[in-house]
Amino acid sequence: MKTVYVLPIALVAALVSSCSSGGNTPVASPSTPGTSVSPSIIPSPSMSSPVAQQGLDLDPVPFFFAPLDATGQNLPDWMSQLSTVQTTADAAAYNASVGILAVVSVYYTPLPGGPDPQPVFSVQYMPEAVYTDFQNNMNGPQEVGNQVISSDGNIIAIFGPQDYLFEPGSIDQQIVDEILQLAAYNPQSYQPTIN
Repeated sequence: MKTVYVLPIALVAALVSSCSSGGNTPVASPSTPGTSVSPSIIPSPSMSSPVAQQGLDLDPVPFFFAPLDATGQNLPDWMSQLSTVQTTADAAAYNASVGILAVVSVYYTPLPGGPDPQPVFSVQYMPEAVYTDFQNNMNGPQEVGNQVISSDGNIIAIFGPQDYLFEPGSIDQQIVDEILQLAAYNPQSYQPTIN
């Protein structure tokens, strides 16, 4: 049995000052089997040296969620418990109207016998200028997540929960804490999709 070390929760609420009821909050709906993705390996188109791309495909966001463990070689065991759910057509239309290019929610499936899968965080992909406009014109609840990375003029912003998803101290909550504290807000957890 492998021991999981989890840092204590100290700043989850500070890290996740969003998930408000703002008009931009994505509404999740079950995706088709093709978009609900478990960790996978996708071969690179490179002819000279094949490179495997591992992690959770965040399609339609052009990135993979691929946090490596402490050795820097393997994905964490909990990756197999993650899946993605795209926003509804109405939410996608609204996002497009305000300049957000794509949003996908990452769900955690609890250990056997636990409750239904729960949304752990959402990934928003938008031009830097759109993100800056949201930040400069915020008159109410925060409508976009916290910027994690910037790439080619676009940014990834992360929304996370404001409260516990599971019973405090439970194994499932400890795993969610690890996902949020060590991976979701870590820029190194995201790798561009190889076309």
